[in-house]
Amino acid sequence: MLRIKDCKENNLCVDCKNEKCLLHGKAMSDCPKYDCDNDPLYDCENCASLKVHQKECRIFYLYNNNADFRQYVDRYCKTYNLSVEEALRHVIVKEVAKEYAEGEEWEATTI
Repeated sequence: MLRIKDCKENNLCVDCKNEKCLLHGKAMSDCPKYDCDNDPLYDCENCASLKVHQKECRIFYLYNNNADFRQYVDRYCKTYNLSVEEALRHVIVKEVAKEYAEGEEWEATTI
């Protein structure tokens, strides 16, 4: 079984389909506090920011892996003089991301 530190995938554990990985399909593995000294099972199941974190990861994943969406965001950034991080938090960009995400493995409604 793969450990989270050995994983080379560029996606969220909750979206992962690799059955060789112990953490595939588990939302708690995506918690940014996963390697901290707190109990990740307790923290992640009760963490209100986990779903927000996953949405941010998915939109960054889409930006990094979809050339058409990246081109849209880059033009948006140039037009409004924004950084990529700022642009990806805008509602209109998130709505456009849903359109581009329709072809992805995870559902577009998760952005």
